[in-house]
Amino acid sequence: MKLAKWKRIDDNRMISDGGYIHQTKTSTGGKRLSCDVWKPTIATTNGYKKTAIKFKGVRTALARVMWLVFIGPISDESCIDHKNGDSTDNRLSNLREVTRGQNSRAFCKKKKGTSSKYRGVSLNNRSGLWCSRIMKRYKSIHIGYFGSEEEAAIAWNKKAIELGFYPEALNKV
Repeated sequence: MKLAKWKRIDDNRMISDGGYIHQTKTSTGGKRLSCDVWKPTIATTNGYKKTAIKFKGVRTALARVMWLVFIGPISDESCIDHKNGDSTDNRLSNLREVTRGQNSRAFCKKKKGTSSKYRGVSLNNRSGLWCSRIMKRYKSIHIGYFGSEEEAAIAWNKKAIELGFYPEALNKV
């Protein structure tokens, strides 16, 4: 079992490479009152879970704080991506710096209420065929119509690889 690495954020808090916060509360005289270890989680209004803490006086995404503390500065064109798509999993090993374009091609959970269990696949009610489409630079690319849902998902995967999507974004067929 690997021991966690901890780094100081400010006078009272430290952060681990596993995404946990260690906070010490002290009295005005400097005497330690309490000590907590916790993992911050906030549910936003749209149901997307996100973690954030106050860092240098500004509410900042925990993934970004983790990167700044353990790795270093983030370029203005970059963002921090969660490899497994879980925005509450802020382990350092699950984070990577990517461009916004790369982030849009990364892992994406399938939307609820769709006709297919696969990303980029939908049933065309009129023809009864499965349609495969993919997004690239805000444009929808039609891949084709297929007799089965699985064929459409495989075609989507091939196009996704061609367009440079990350492997974790591919459909599991």
